[in-house]
Amino acid sequence: MNVLIVSLNPNVAHVSHLIAYYLQFKEFGYSPVLYIHKNLIQYIPKGFNYLEYNKFKICKVKANVALFYSPTFGNLFEIVKFKLRYKIKIMFVKHEPFDKMVLIDNTSSYWKRLWYVLANLYECVITYISDVIILPSNKAIALYEKGWLYFNRHYFYLPLQFDDESNYDNSIVERKYFSFIGSIGYVTNNHSFDSFLNFVETAIQKESLKEFNFLIATKNTINIDDRLQKMITTGRLLIIAGKPLTNESINFYYKSSLVVWNAYARNTQSGVLAKSFMFGTPTIVLCRNISEFVKDGDEIVAINDNNSYNEIADALQKILANYEHFSNAARKCFLENFYYRRNNETMNNIVEKLVKNKK
Repeated sequence: MNVLIVSLNPNVAHVSHLIAYYLQFKEFGYSPVLYIHKNLIQYIPKGFNYLEYNKFKICKVKANVALFYSPTFGNLFEIVKFKLRYKIKIMFVKHEPFDKMVLIDNTSSYWKRLWYVLANLYECVITYISDVIILPSNKAIALYEKGWLYFNRHYFYLPLQFDDESNYDNSIVERKYFSFIGSIGYVTNNHSFDSFLNFVETAIQKESLKEFNFLIATKNTINIDDRLQKMITTGRLLIIAGKPLTNESINFYYKSSLVVWNAYARNTQSGVLAKSFMFGTPTIVLCRNISEFVKDGDEIVAINDNNSYNEIADALQKILANYEHFSNAARKCFLENFYYRRNNETMNNIVEKLVKNKK
C-alpha cells in the first residue's frame, strides 16, 4: 500500500510528527512518501522518500491513502485533486478543533482576526471533504462532537505521534531553564505568552527562583523593547526568536529545560507537552486543560491561574523539590502515549478500515 504524508505548511515543528508517521507506515510494510513544503526538506532524514510541494505544478502520485497533518490554505486544492483525479482516501489530523467560544485577542489587528475566522471556515470545508478525521485527545473529541459532526461523522482517536528523538543525541546537557518553547499565538494568545513574560519579569525583579534562568524559543518575531532588554541584561533571560528553529535546536532547548510552560489559555493536546516529556521535562499546565495523559503531581503541576506569580512559583518549587520523580514520570508518559510504536495497531486499524470502507 502506498501512503502519502502531507504537510504543506513550512512549520519546522511539524517535522517530528512527519518522521513518526513515516516510520510507522514503514513498519506496517507500506510504502510511505512525504509530500512537503520545500522549507522542510533540509530537515528530513537521509533515505526518506519525499516529493516537494509546488502549488504551480500538478504532482502525479500513486497512493491509496494521504494523511494531511498541518492546516494550511493549500490543503483544499490538493485534497480535491487527490480524491477526484487519483481516488486517494484522505485522513486529516485535526489538532485543535475550533471552539466557537474561544476568545480572539482583542489586541490583534482586524486583518489577523479576520484571517483566523476565515481559516476556521476553510477548515469546515476540509473536514467535510476528508474521508476520516484524526483527533488526538478526549478533549478534542468532545469539542468535535459538540460542533463538527455535521461536517464529518467519521472520526478516530489517536494521540499525536512522535519518534523517540531523545535517542538521536546522547550528549549530557545542563538543565537550567524555565522555558517557553513554540509559537506565541499572537492572534488568539492561546499560549498565554504574556502571562509567561509577566512571570519572568517579576521573578527577575524579585531576584527570586535563582535555581532557574528563563528561555523563550520561538519562530515568531519579538520586539526587544526596553522592558525585555532590561531582563536580558540581567543574564537570566535568553530569547531565541525571529526565524524557524531546526528540529535539533528545538530538542536542545527541551533537554536544557528544567520545566516547560504549558499553562496555555486553551489547548486540546499540546505537541509541546508531548515533546517535553520525550526529554523527561515536566510542565506546568492549567487545571482546566489537564488531559487524560497526565496526572497532577506526576508529570505536571496544575495551576488555577496562569497570571498568579505565587501559583507558578510554587509549582516550579514543587517540581524542583522532587525532580527525579517528575522527570521519570514525564518520560514514562511519552513512551506509553506518544511514541508512535505504542499506537501502531490503532493506526493500522484506521488505515485498513478506511481502505476497505466507503465513506
